[in-house]
Amino acid sequence: MIKKIVTLSIGQIIMWAAACLADVIYQRQMDNEFAGIIFLFLIPVCILGIYSMMWMSVNLFNKDKKLFQWIFQCGVYLIIWWLEIIIFMGLFIWAHKMNKWIIPQRGWIEGITYLMWSILAAIIPATAIIMHILNNVIKCFKQHGIIHSVINILFGMCIASAVYFGMTVYAAWEYYEAAILVAGACFFFNWCYYKVQ
Repeated sequence: MIKKIVTLSIGQIIMWAAACLADVIYQRQMDNEFAGIIFLFLIPVCILGIYSMMWMSVNLFNKDKKLFQWIFQCGVYLIIWWLEIIIFMGLFIWAHKMNKWIIPQRGWIEGITYLMWSILAAIIPATAIIMHILNNVIKCFKQHGIIHSVINILFGMCIASAVYFGMTVYAAWEYYEAAILVAGACFFFNWCYYKVQ
């Protein structure tokens, strides 16, 4: 368990180091807004997504363990991950307020950017873990193939409904954001399902 916590901490450091590097590159690429946005958002999110999938691939349920014990351990890992995010965000906020950050504070946009990264860093692994637990629980049922299909149909209906409302309601970005989140959950669900096959 200690080894896993150390691995989580190393992953957290790598993710925030990539976020800080992307922030520096974005400030240097202000004349090229498209390249700046790519560095600012995609690099940290891609690293976080890859790390989440690696985490799931090495954290498969061992049948020698009790299911509830394994679920409890996953919950402990997730709580530790969230606490580390809060600590990192606290350090960033302190550095910005004291004007000791690597980039001079130019306004509130930097704080919003790091807040968005922290939200994604909390949501993506949580989605991966919940879908991973759900798949292993489904595997305990005899008719797990039917349950898997039903859940996929529900995911599809949620995505279609969110996109439909996003197209018909004026400036309803929340629906598109919900569709992206559900699509991400669907991806992790199916990836974990076929991983434990």
